[in-house]
Amino acid sequence: HAYIKQKARVREEEITFFTQLPETLLIQMHSEVYMPCLSQHTVFEFFSNLDRSFLRRVAHVAMTENGYLIGQDIFIDGTQASGLYFPVQGRMQYERVNSSKMFHGLDSMSRSVRHKVRLEEWISEMS
Repeated sequence: HAYIKQKARVREEEITFFTQLPETLLIQMHSEVYMPCLSQHTVFEFFSNLDRSFLRRVAHVAMTENGYLIGQDIFIDGTQASGLYFPVQGRMQYERVNSSKMFHGLDSMSRSVRHKVRLEEWISEMS
């Protein structure tokens, strides 16, 4: 079954030692961890060349690590977009289902579009 217990990754907030680190060290650590992901996105790559300190702040303040179960929804139609996702381990598949009424509204037709997101790619939902 898809929800069989999976090996969990340790998250930063689960390590109490990190709460005692100086802020400057946390900023440096977040930069080391998240900058490779951020530089994959064209906009962030541009800012990296323009203002590296801005990107370090993004890495420190806006980036988090999340884990998902197999088959778990990340985007749900009708909900507000809340982020940009960079897969770093495992596999991710994006599936968008378009429903449209035919000419006289007699029948409905669904069309599904699937895209496998590779580890070096990023994905986001429009808000």
